[in-house]
Amino acid sequence: MSQKLDILRDDCTEKQCTKCKRILSLRDFHRNRATKTGYNSWCKTCKNARMRELRTNALTENFEGRRQRDREHCRKFYHTKKGRESSRRRYLNKAYGLSMEEYNQLFGNQAGKCAICGKHQTEVNHTLRIDHCHKTGEIRGLLCDHCNKGIGNFLDDIENLQCAIIYLNNTLKD
Repeated sequence: MSQKLDILRDDCTEKQCTKCKRILSLRDFHRNRATKTGYNSWCKTCKNARMRELRTNALTENFEGRRQRDREHCRKFYHTKKGRESSRRRYLNKAYGLSMEEYNQLFGNQAGKCAICGKHQTEVNHTLRIDHCHKTGEIRGLLCDHCNKGIGNFLDDIENLQCAIIYLNNTLKD
């Protein structure tokens, strides 16, 4: 008997939403050929709200899950020698347009030492920094962190450096 009530007559223009229980015009229901009535059992408002909720939950769950997996991958990968080398290679290429081979050649030409103070990389406990002209982007050499920051603080200006030398010569009387 209930199946017969579900089927709409040809002259019927209204239907009850099984979710909100309101009686609405057939225009307020999505068409659905898979049902006996030819319309969804939920009205458009209820159906759209449910779909929005499902999409939001799915996006949130997918995003959080993906972010967690990415964090775990990065944590595992970048703590390996291969991961550190990959990261270094990408950084050199992106920041300076320099390949790892070109960096190694520059390192070899300087015998692994800072171009200014002459300290070997093993003495400064980190990789030598790439010194470059900020105006042209041209790579000048490899420097230890102290020398690289010193030149940067003097704004790559030779006059400033000469004034600093004069200042030091005048004030440091041993």
